[in-house]
Amino acid sequence: MSRSSITFASSIEDASTLLAHFDALHKQQPENAEVLKRAGLVMALTAWETYVEDRVQEAVQLRLKAVNGSPIGNFVSAKLVDELKRFHNPTSEKTRRLFLDYLQ
Repeated sequence: MSRSSITFASSIEDASTLLAHFDALHKQQPENAEVLKRAGLVMALTAWETYVEDRVQEAVQLRLKAVNGSPIGNFVSAKLVDELKRFHNPTSEKTRRLFLDYLQ
C-alpha cells in the first residue's frame, strides 16, 4: 500500500467521524448540526484532492528514479509541481488527464 493510500484512509476516516457526529446531533439539534455536515464534506473532498496529488507524485518519482537529478528529471519534476499548484477541485477528467500526461 502506498503512503498516499495510508494518508487517504486516515483522512477519510476523520471525515466519516464528523459525519457520524452529524447524524447523531442532527436528530437532537438539527439547527446546530449542519456545520458538521459541511465540515465533513470539505474534509472528504480535501482528502481526495490530497490523495490524487500525493499518488501521482509517488508514481512519477518512481518512474523518474533512473534520471533523478538529471536535467530531464528536474524538468519533469518541476512541471509536475507547477501543475499541481493549479490542480484544484479535481474532476474525473482533470485526474485522468494528470495521470495520462505524467504516467501514460
